Amino acid sequence: MSYKNTMKLFASNFTLVWKQLLYLTCVLFFFSVCSYTIATPVLELLKNNGIVEDLKNMFTTVYETPSEFAITFSESVKHFLGILIDNFSSIWLNLIGTVILCVILPFVFIQMSVYNISSILYQKFTMNMNANYAQNAVRTLKHSLRYAFANLILTLPFIAGFVIMIEIYLICATNLWSAIIGMIILMALTIILVSLKISIFTNYTAYMVEN
Repeated sequence: MSYKNTMKLFASNFTLVWKQLLYLTCVLFFFSVCSYTIATPVLELLKNNGIVEDLKNMFTTVYETPSEFAITFSESVKHFLGILIDNFSSIWLNLIGTVILCVILPFVFIQMSVYNISSILYQKFTMNMNANYAQNAVRTLKHSLRYAFANLILTLPFIAGFVIMIEIYLICATNLWSAIIGMIILMALTIILVSLKISIFTNYTAYMVEN
């Protein structure tokens, strides 16, 4: 009997998790399907210019010559950016659409669900209410949109900082040691940037839900 009750309690407490997983799956699937057509020309361009071979070389380097991975990675990124820059006039609309459908809108919808989950948990902890997932999402739509766009606006400077670090790394990675040391520094700075962003934004959801 105790085992049965334990499993029942486990399943009931995870109901919200399953709903959130279903929501995230639907969001990612929907935007993947929507972005397929507009992203196809960009993917075909990259494929025709050897990006697939670059990726294969990177994976091969990991197993065969790991000491050269940093240089291979640097050359692949330079090749990737070079293709986009050289063909920007013909694919700029596809690039913008791909960024919107593959990055910005999924990010907004995911952050909206974070606010919804936080609101549901707030009601559970403070008033012992079991709010309906969908109904609460509709009821808090205005606030969740504000939260999502605030998070997006805060994220943009960190993305810009990461792009600048990548650019500096590509300029400085001229030999094996500079490539390896640069990659270590790049990973460390990326962790610091992500940690800083999380630290700055960590209490914003709770503040919005409560107030």
